[in-house]
Amino acid sequence: MVLRDDVTQKTIDALREEANTPDEFGNFNKDKETVENELKLAEEILYAKNLRDAVSIHSEITNSGTYDPSRGFSGLNA
Repeated sequence: MVLRDDVTQKTIDALREEANTPDEFGNFNKDKETVENELKLAEEILYAKNLRDAVSIHSEITNSGTYDPSRGFSGLNA
């Protein structure tokens, strides 16, 4: 996960407040737990030290065509 350059603690706080505010019918976002987890992760990244550069995953690479199990493609690249 990579944060945009303009993300600050203030940005995260505003999004957290929005997620914790019910709509006019008293309902919260159906994905509230996911949003809260994502905001917690964003805070961890924001304050982390010694992070490595982001890695790009090329989803176009597949093992279709000639199947060669020794290539080891799996997971996101399968």
